[in-house]
Amino acid sequence: DGDDPGAGESQGVPARARREPPGRAQRLHPAASRVARLAAATPARFVAFDLLARDGRDLREQPYGQRRAALADFLAAADPVVALTPSVGDPEVAERWARGDLAAGYDGVVAKPVDGRYEPGRRGWWKVKPDRTADCVVAGCRVGGAGELSSLLLGLYDHAGDLRHVGVVSSFSRDQRHAMPATLAPYVTDLDEHPWRHGFALEGGSIGRLAGSAGRWTPQMTRDWIPLRPALVCEVGYDRPDGLRFRHPARFRRWRPDRTAASCTVDQLTDAS
Repeated sequence: DGDDPGAGESQGVPARARREPPGRAQRLHPAASRVARLAAATPARFVAFDLLARDGRDLREQPYGQRRAALADFLAAADPVVALTPSVGDPEVAERWARGDLAAGYDGVVAKPVDGRYEPGRRGWWKVKPDRTADCVVAGCRVGGAGELSSLLLGLYDHAGDLRHVGVVSSFSRDQRHAMPATLAPYVTDLDEHPWRHGFALEGGSIGRLAGSAGRWTPQMTRDWIPLRPALVCEVGYDRPDGLRFRHPARFRRWRPDRTAASCTVDQLTDAS
């Protein structure tokens, strides 16, 4: 069994669900007219994937297959804004979903045993996400208080020849965190000679806003990163792009001494999306 991942709770509806992107929160406004206008401009849907109770009856001990059938029955007469997540028992279809049909908006699938009971506090299911890679320019780094590497700032060149900040990689072993600062030291450069001397910002993707304070910097802000001459290239793994950036922090794979920085372009992300 495979279904679209998510989590959430809704008062009055004993179902677990996936909510739409965070930009919807802007509709929380005291003026009813503005709420109505924003709701019409950015409609939301509630996508449910499990049913834990109905009519005062606890369903958690029932197999997932039965809970799923009860959920489908519960939503049969529901408003169209409340939907049942896609689910399939065909392994070939599930495999296509797991590879990531980005055009359909899938991040991957959640696989669940149809005879599994609901287990509070435990995961009785498995997230299966596609594994994509990209070769990125290492344009900066952040170092922790103990002198260990915290993250690498990644860039890709756009069609205008500008180095775009596309995200960070922060998954390193303890040995890598100790050793990498020495590897990066020869590439440390003055900010005045760096492509990001005027600042950088991760662009807003389809899920909404910029990716937090660590994803943007201007010369007026305290600099918490070290500029690196954009010559090193590393391969990273990521789950999916969000516009011209990684939706989540990437995973370090290896150095790519065979790649030039100029050959690392945003086409690697646009081809994936």
